[in-house]
Amino acid sequence: MDKIKLVQLVRKEAENIKKNATKEEISFLDFEMLQSSQSNSCIYGQMTGSCWSKRTAKLIEECTERMYIQNPGESSLNKCTLSSKLISKIKFTIHRDYYSPIECFIYFSENETNGNNEALINYLKGNTKELVLKEF
Repeated sequence: MDKIKLVQLVRKEAENIKKNATKEEISFLDFEMLQSSQSNSCIYGQMTGSCWSKRTAKLIEECTERMYIQNPGESSLNKCTLSSKLISKIKFTIHRDYYSPIECFIYFSENETNGNNEALINYLKGNTKELVLKEF
């Protein structure tokens, strides 16, 4: 996984979330409750109730250009790793082994501790005008 490319895709996805998610959905975002590995506490889970919902599927389809696929044989608990492969956009379903760039980004522990996840949520909520992310 190319981290520079990941950050570029995260920025684009975040812009698209701001355009496609409702104000109510965005209002549900809470950094203190963010848990990247929990289906109702990740970014899409907070907005829609579950990252496996039909609404999440629609948002991801509208907001992402490419997806990351989980490597065969890896536990679903691993989600995204540096060895995850970037693939062309595919038809999103609620039963999947692939993740949006933001889903991968928030999963990296460095982003939990270096302020990146908080910066992302603040940007999505409109608390900041620019998405400033640190290297991770």
